[in-house]
Amino acid sequence: LFFQERSGNFEFGFEEENSLFYSRRIGLHEGNQVRIYGGARLVGRMGSWDIGLLSMQTEKFDDLPSENSSVLRLCRQVLNPYSYVGGMVTARIGVDGTWNTAYGVDSIIRMFGDDYFSLKWAQTFEDAHSHGAFSLDPARIFVDWERRKMRGLHYKLNYSRAGEDYQPGLGYENRQDFTRFGDIIEYGWIPGKESKLLNHGVYLEGFSYLRN
Repeated sequence: LFFQERSGNFEFGFEEENSLFYSRRIGLHEGNQVRIYGGARLVGRMGSWDIGLLSMQTEKFDDLPSENSSVLRLCRQVLNPYSYVGGMVTARIGVDGTWNTAYGVDSIIRMFGDDYFSLKWAQTFEDAHSHGAFSLDPARIFVDWERRKMRGLHYKLNYSRAGEDYQPGLGYENRQDFTRFGDIIEYGWIPGKESKLLNHGVYLEGFSYLRN
């Protein structure tokens, strides 16, 4: 419950389940539970801003040092009730001097009608690597154009890229060093309440992963 209540305030997702912040990275190590000394969590809304703040301290476990894991998430409504811009910062710092930090900026903009444009950028930094501020090696990019409809033409087309050194210490990424194109074009019908079918449609779906 500590992590789940208003968990939407901490969402920063890419395609599929990939995310800049994944709460199960705290208190688990290679499938084993790691003792949590304690922490604090703050979620809420201030005017047009949605705020999420979390900080936890864990105990040493095997080769894993005692660590502090912290995340700050801010989102603000812009232009219309269906659009926002936001940012996230995460930090995972061990008492032995190891560290991993990440930042991300994102936006979803309702362009017109049911069409939405999404743009997300993230970078990670850690003690084992040294990169410039605009390097693509530790970076994650996601661009998406989507028409959100169940009746008529629906589509979702996106571009995604993860660099070879992109390592979100408090996130989840199911593969590294790739570029992805996709996704789906669909035409749907909603027959009406006289029909036994709620809706039906035909679609063409496909995507391609390329190694960078």
